[in-house]
Amino acid sequence: MSEHTYYTDAGVQVTNARFICGDRTLAMSGVTAVSAQRHALTKPQQLLLTCGVLLFLLADPAFLRVSGALMTAYAAWFLLRPPTRWW
Repeated sequence: MSEHTYYTDAGVQVTNARFICGDRTLAMSGVTAVSAQRHALTKPQQLLLTCGVLLFLLADPAFLRVSGALMTAYAAWFLLRPPTRWW
């Protein structure tokens, strides 16, 4: 029987025979359930995003606009990245 790959992404591979996550490999016979989780922003990250957006929208000096853009980019990266913890 040949091995078929069902999912491959961000260091995770799922086949009909194996589940590989990082440096760990599990036989599919030992896997009973699989789930992915995406965590919400923490309170400090929400505050950072809010401050970044306000600085970006309200600031006149170029330094504050750059700071606001960087904070907004960080928050967007955090929201859009794939989940990293699989079990």
